[in-house]
Amino acid sequence: MEHIPYGYRIENGKAVVDETAAGQVRRLFENYLSGDSLKKAAGNAGIAGNHGTIKLMLQNRRYPGDEFYPPIISEEMFNAAAAELQSRAERLGRNGHVRKERSVNVPVRFTFISAEDYFEDPVQQAEYMYGLIKTEVTNIEYHNDNSGKTAENKPATERSGKTKATRGCVLPRQHRQR
Repeated sequence: MEHIPYGYRIENGKAVVDETAAGQVRRLFENYLSGDSLKKAAGNAGIAGNHGTIKLMLQNRRYPGDEFYPPIISEEMFNAAAAELQSRAERLGRNGHVRKERSVNVPVRFTFISAEDYFEDPVQQAEYMYGLIKTEVTNIEYHNDNSGKTAENKPATERSGKTKATRGCVLPRQHRQR
């Protein structure tokens, strides 16, 4: 069986309005439409819950009534709350649209300098071996899917030197020297 929304109770197999809780639901809608935040509107209505729970209450299609649940609020109040939720989300940049990820193509060339030393400590050996890797970024292309524009950064950079190695890194035997 489905969860009974706050403001209703079941009597003789039918949903009926619980007037005490329904009054709180009405005040929640009124407070939110008067400009209160989700949490403040709920608190002033005497409803405990986080903003996610309160938002779900404001979006619950059963409150204006359906074939099983009698109405607690009017359809106009429900629609006004939905419009206000959307308006506030857009103002805050939370309009529910998934942001498109931009793809980055980074052509990189690696070269490896011959190892001349060997360390008994595996962490020291890994740091040494990673330090022998030369990296050259040939160019960077940013593809912004939102606008369709691309920007290229052509100056090549070179990185060389020791970097921190992950503990437990084991190098192949052919790279070890004694």
